[in-house]
Amino acid sequence: MTSLLKQISLPAEGLWAFRRGLALLCLYDALERLTHASFFYSDLGLFPRNAYYLDPNHLSGFNLYLLSGQPLFVVSLLVLTGGVAGFQLFGRSTPWRRGLLWLLVCSIQFRFSGLMDSSDDLLRLMLFWDIFLPESEAGSQSDCVSWATIGLQIQLCAALLGIARHQSERQWALAAQWGGTQWAEALPGFSRIEVFAYLLLAIAVWWGKPREVVVILALPILVFRATVMHPLFPLTLVVGLLPLIRWRRRSTGTTAPKVRGENNGLWLPPQQATLGVLVGNLMRAPVFWFGLLSFSQGFGFSGDWDRVYPLAAPATLQLAVRSSAEPRPLFQLGTSDGRRKRLLSDALARNLGLATSLSAAVQRKRGATGISADTWVKIDLNRPDFRLGFQTIRMVTPTTTQPVLEPGAKGQ
Repeated sequence: MTSLLKQISLPAEGLWAFRRGLALLCLYDALERLTHASFFYSDLGLFPRNAYYLDPNHLSGFNLYLLSGQPLFVVSLLVLTGGVAGFQLFGRSTPWRRGLLWLLVCSIQFRFSGLMDSSDDLLRLMLFWDIFLPESEAGSQSDCVSWATIGLQIQLCAALLGIARHQSERQWALAAQWGGTQWAEALPGFSRIEVFAYLLLAIAVWWGKPREVVVILALPILVFRATVMHPLFPLTLVVGLLPLIRWRRRSTGTTAPKVRGENNGLWLPPQQATLGVLVGNLMRAPVFWFGLLSFSQGFGFSGDWDRVYPLAAPATLQLAVRSSAEPRPLFQLGTSDGRRKRLLSDALARNLGLATSLSAAVQRKRGATGISADTWVKIDLNRPDFRLGFQTIRMVTPTTTQPVLEPGAKGQ
């Protein structure tokens, strides 16, 4: 039993680095969203709260951003998110603060789920397990086993296997075209290398001894994907792998892993730890099973692992909101825009009914509410063989609800 615990235990210094990495990701996410907070998340923007309730695909659950749609309130919540992340970054972390950070991140993600991808899913799920992980210090050399560490390992393993399942040469080609990566055409076989790396990492999550070697071997692959495609998902995954790494060489007399068990929650020595302790803790932690089985999507216990950015989308959509009163477009959305706007383009391709809210939001933003505005879209079908696909340009009327492509449709 002690040997098994040693294999699945996580080093305390790895958990310390993991918690700081999560804080950095949350701080970056909050600052990025602040640049377009009013336009994306307030009632004056693209997706007001009445549109949220009318959207059949919205993620239900307790959402702080539904309390008010005023831009000042939205900005205040994002600043609060950054502040809580800053406390955690500098070591002022408690379970209550980690729970608040998870709630704030869930709320902003669910406010407009069309702007989410796999990076957001992985971040939200890791924040959930971080609430219950044991406290750790930078210089600690102990190993930890608890229902929360096992839950985090199951979550990482599920994410890695889910990503590997969706990797293929076709997925790589479509993602390269949608993301505008010109020279990825010559790298169709890289997806197989990625699959191999993800499978090795899924094994390393549970196998203590070769963890550092596997992570070191997989790191160049993640760096290469970050360079060729986009860095955010590989960076988020690297943060998730930090608990697997021992940052200091242990002496021969290193103590065995501590197991969260009985005795009023004290850490027990391995001699007293039994399989019954672990099973008992798991059975008394229903939220663990909710996370493992994706019991409630509304509380964030699910992940969509085929939406790694850039997306393997069958169509690329570019958009312009124009008014006859002004020669220049009021709003443009193209392939060179940032990640959030590109995700918005994918959401619009699947539901052009959002164009109605978009036109109104643009007019409010420009102070031209009395001027009619038309939304034009340019649609390019992506092809796995990189040949020129079908292209069309059309005006989207305010009553348009037909998507460019049905969800799951393939470009021909």
